Amino acid sequence: MRGLSPIAVWRRLLAPRPSADLERFLGLLAATPYTWSLGLDGKLRADDHGEPLCAVTGVARHRAHQIFSVGDWVRAGECLGLSYRSAGLIVDAADARLSNAFLKALRARLLLAARAGTAPVSAPIADPRGSWAGRPRLATVASRTAHRATRQSRSRHASNVGPHRDAVTGVSARNAS
Repeated sequence: MRGLSPIAVWRRLLAPRPSADLERFLGLLAATPYTWSLGLDGKLRADDHGEPLCAVTGVARHRAHQIFSVGDWVRAGECLGLSYRSAGLIVDAADARLSNAFLKALRARLLLAARAGTAPVSAPIADPRGSWAGRPRLATVASRTAHRATRQSRSRHASNVGPHRDAVTGVSARNAS
């Protein structure tokens, strides 16, 4: 464990190990014939003739030959012999809902067992204006808004035209009458 701080080494050594049913599930996941990939939202999914499969429902479809929808992971987990807690941990890790180090480690093992890459299925295309996939970044929006406000205030001061001034004469509309 070279290059890790002593605290990181202790955390790794003392981290809880996956239970026996999680270890068994990882083996079953590795044996599925599906092509697993990460969607743009980071969720681990497979496609079976146009129908999306999550990790638990995909293993249940292959192993138990039963069809479950993506949201029916509780029943799919039961047919595989998984407890509710174990199935929930798998779904959370596969769907990138990582609230602690254990789920992060479980996700890494799921991705390894599923032979899924860490890149999304189709990477977002860079927009020449500085946004990704059409969604501007917050810093970009803030800087554009600030730039627009500065530009508008400069043009008002430069031409002496304001909301209550005449554009031709520059005389206040209030004073003109």
